[in-house]
Amino acid sequence: MSSVSASPLARDIPNTLNDEDDRRAPSPPNTSAIVENPETGKDPVSVVARPQFMGIAIGGLLFGLAAWFISPFAGVAGIAIFAALYSTSIAWQARRDIGVVQQENVALRRSIEHLNDGNWELRESEERYRGLIDVQDDLVLRRSLDGNISFINGAAIRAFGKPAEELIGTRFQPKIFALDSSGNVGNAATETGVAEYQENSYDRKIETENGPRWISWRDFAVRDNDGSLIEIQSVGRDITTRKANEEALATARDEAEDANRAKSRFLATMSHEIRTPMNGILGMTGLLLDTEMAPEQRSYAQAVKTSANTLLTLIDEILDFSKIEAGRLQLDPAPVQLCDLLQGVIELLSPRAQDRGVEIASKLDPLIPEIVIADEMRLRQILLNLAGNGIKFTDKGGVAIDVTYVGEGAGIEVAGVEEKTVRLEFSVIDTGSGMSREVQEHIFTEFQQGDASTTRRHAGTGLGLTISQRLVELMNGELEVKSKPRSGSKFSFEIELPFTAEVEKNNLHNSLKDHDIALVWESRIEAPRVRHALESLGATVRRFNTPSDAMIWQGTRTGTRIVLCDMPAAEDMSALLVADRDRNDLRALALLTAAERQDLGKLGNLGFDGYLIKPIRPQSLLSQIVGLAPGSDAPAGARKQDAPRPEFSGGRVLLVEDNEINARVAKAVIKRTGYEVDHVVNGRLAVEAIKAAKNSTKDNGYTMVFMDIHMPEMDGLEATRRIRALGHGENSDGPGAVPIIALTASAFSEDRDACMMVGMDDFLPKPFDAGDLEKIAANWAGRSTSARGSHLCAAN
Repeated sequence: MSSVSASPLARDIPNTLNDEDDRRAPSPPNTSAIVENPETGKDPVSVVARPQFMGIAIGGLLFGLAAWFISPFAGVAGIAIFAALYSTSIAWQARRDIGVVQQENVALRRSIEHLNDGNWELRESEERYRGLIDVQDDLVLRRSLDGNISFINGAAIRAFGKPAEELIGTRFQPKIFALDSSGNVGNAATETGVAEYQENSYDRKIETENGPRWISWRDFAVRDNDGSLIEIQSVGRDITTRKANEEALATARDEAEDANRAKSRFLATMSHEIRTPMNGILGMTGLLLDTEMAPEQRSYAQAVKTSANTLLTLIDEILDFSKIEAGRLQLDPAPVQLCDLLQGVIELLSPRAQDRGVEIASKLDPLIPEIVIADEMRLRQILLNLAGNGIKFTDKGGVAIDVTYVGEGAGIEVAGVEEKTVRLEFSVIDTGSGMSREVQEHIFTEFQQGDASTTRRHAGTGLGLTISQRLVELMNGELEVKSKPRSGSKFSFEIELPFTAEVEKNNLHNSLKDHDIALVWESRIEAPRVRHALESLGATVRRFNTPSDAMIWQGTRTGTRIVLCDMPAAEDMSALLVADRDRNDLRALALLTAAERQDLGKLGNLGFDGYLIKPIRPQSLLSQIVGLAPGSDAPAGARKQDAPRPEFSGGRVLLVEDNEINARVAKAVIKRTGYEVDHVVNGRLAVEAIKAAKNSTKDNGYTMVFMDIHMPEMDGLEATRRIRALGHGENSDGPGAVPIIALTASAFSEDRDACMMVGMDDFLPKPFDAGDLEKIAANWAGRSTSARGSHLCAAN
């Protein structure tokens, strides 16, 4: 903006018209009597007097001329009268003109004063504006439509190091580093067209007197009263510090991500390197425990296996925590049978609970759909962590896992389809030592434990609850704890899960409708939940703490009667059972722990018809009770407690493993299933063995392949690609159709995905349990690969 100059009108007024000159100017007589008519703007006296005097003067002139012919004296008198009257008229006219000029002079003086005031205010406003602009740190430039600078403020002058006179009227542009396609500073109007010009913002790194600086520019239009564009104003703010901070943050972020990736690689590598020998320790210990040993030797071997499992749990927790911290842990939802999931958790933890002399049981609300959609592995992990902690801190009583129906959920949309959801509460309740309020406040913090002293009774990393909390949060829930010292604890969370259409349950809920059951069991944890399961199946249940309490029930009940008796009370219950053997409707089952199996031989003599191993599966309970009735068949939905071990028709298995100890473990387990085993130490030899076996006239090739991933010469992934490239054959009888199971110490989910991508069929991480390997071998016996091999067969 150019500086504001004085008004042209003010410049044209002489400065001699001031108050001092007004005092020296002559004043007409009686000017104070001259009053301007507000309507006509004329002196009222002159307006009235002048016509009167002019009429008298004319009349006197005519009278004088007439009298001249009568008498010269009379004529002279008349002319004198005329002259006097005419002079008087002239005097009045002069007086009036002087008054008018004086009034105009006053008005002019007032106008000059107003103009001077306006000029002063304008100069003050301009100076104020210029002062405000010049003291700003922002750079301000104005350009006319031809691109010439019309105004530049002090900050811009200081930045560019040139005086304003040198810049005004030029098309000056600062030196710009790494100019991009959006053009120079302030030229957007001439480049895009004046009519279409819009406000523009951009960042530029320019050369200044203080060196290169980042300036954030903002261009906007300056328009006149008619809305026409007259100038472009560019305002620039120095953002060099911000840019430096952003670059520092980006660098720090990249370094953190690199460090995080390095940490993940390190953990993955360490996991693989630790799991490999751990598989040998656990595998060989398991094989050793299957041999004949002295009791002392067996206890030593069992201690080795227990310690190895503990170490493996710690490794898994550290890996899970690292993945959660890196944001790499994702859920993998799939259909889940909650009943099987709960029972699996209970059975995994029951040996630990029985070793500590405590109970463990579960309860599933019958209102819950049979199949829900959830990440089964992560949900199991949460329950194992919570229930395992409960067992650790419980010396008397037990631990219960209860799943309760809360209500229908809000529903979710999947692929444009609205799916129903159910809201469930998962609770893990123990009767252990409990916690104080102070401990509860930090119990979910990583590496924190309820007792962090050097005299603590229980070991651990303090990561189990932290991982559980993070997993629950991934499921859109919140893990909470309620506890009091010496009163046990309750960990609970609510989550919303989609569910599929309910599977037909074969009317299991009415299977025991006509059964009267006496539950003789002094138990705080498992007995109430077994009773709940029986009542959900339609049975009428009475619970007694001792056999003597059951005498009243035994004498009054009629119909089909079942007695479920805990093993410690079996001998006391025996007398009552034997005395009532003449009643055909009375049957009895003993409830044993795994350690009480040695007493099975005397159950028949005590009057019992069968037994169940604790923790009791609801399906096994139903099958046993219904099977006791003569001529009765168990419902189709009931399951046997112990599934028979799979039998194989024989065949050859190719084991691809470079670690000698792990190979010995795997061969021993596979041979136990009835297969012959060929062993090679790398992927190249595996491909050659597959080709050779298929070309041999002796057999039809291998039944399945157990493939390690990390091996010398050729890894398991490349070997799988090449085997699949051998072709599936018209009837899936080609060498490339053999099932391939990954047998690897790489336990991350991305490792599993990588195996599936190259055409593997299953995944068994090390260290593996012998039972798991047997199940996988049974699952793929006599089958061809499930991998889609069309694109794989085209590989070289």
